[in-house]
Amino acid sequence: DNWYENAAGTGSAFDFNTAINADKTLYAKWTENGGGSTPTPGAPLPDDHQGTTEKDASWKRTDLYARHTPYDGGESAPAVAPYVTVQDGPDYTGTSMANPPSNATNRFRADSAGYVPIGNTNKNNGGTITYAITSSVAAEVGVYVELSATTSATPAKFDEIFEVYVNSAKVTTSNFTLPTGTTNWGASDKFQFVSYSNLNIGDNTLQIKIIMPSTGNNGANFYGFRLSAQSATIAGKTAS
Repeated sequence: DNWYENAAGTGSAFDFNTAINADKTLYAKWTENGGGSTPTPGAPLPDDHQGTTEKDASWKRTDLYARHTPYDGGESAPAVAPYVTVQDGPDYTGTSMANPPSNATNRFRADSAGYVPIGNTNKNNGGTITYAITSSVAAEVGVYVELSATTSATPAKFDEIFEVYVNSAKVTTSNFTLPTGTTNWGASDKFQFVSYSNLNIGDNTLQIKIIMPSTGNNGANFYGFRLSAQSATIAGKTAS
């Protein structure tokens, strides 16, 4: 959009006719075009980290679903978001993550906001889901994930199945228990807190990697990330 003298990109844009007699730092502010806008859910989903004692309790939340638009009830599931790339593991068995999970009674397993998961992560050791995103400023963010539910009496821990990376650096997670529900592999309708991390101004990558054994069955389908930020504007960018 323009250049500013403050990192938040507020106030009047810098006037390039101004005489400059010393070093000056300017900050770019832009609006993403053609890179996949941030989806707006049909209904907000709760998360497990909204208590008033948490430092991100009042931060703005941005939901970035792996499938770009809500399910419309038709025969086809929404496409993978343009800012997401999917890579199955080297020895996966079953259905590729690029194909949505479905069954006769819970078509495409949509959550209450209408979004469906990226696909089957079960038996997909080494598979990765990578987001290309932009941030208007360098910022600390809270990272959340929405996963499918399990009916298991002893649900697995997040770190037993997944790893999360921000700009190729593995984050230390809260290692929560996978969400439980009345329908195995059904929507949990809950974003769970993973970790705080940091985004750079401009381009960033956000990745979730499957690390469970190829023969395992205690998996979870992935719906998307939620990022909380105090002032940053975060959006998806078409993955190259």
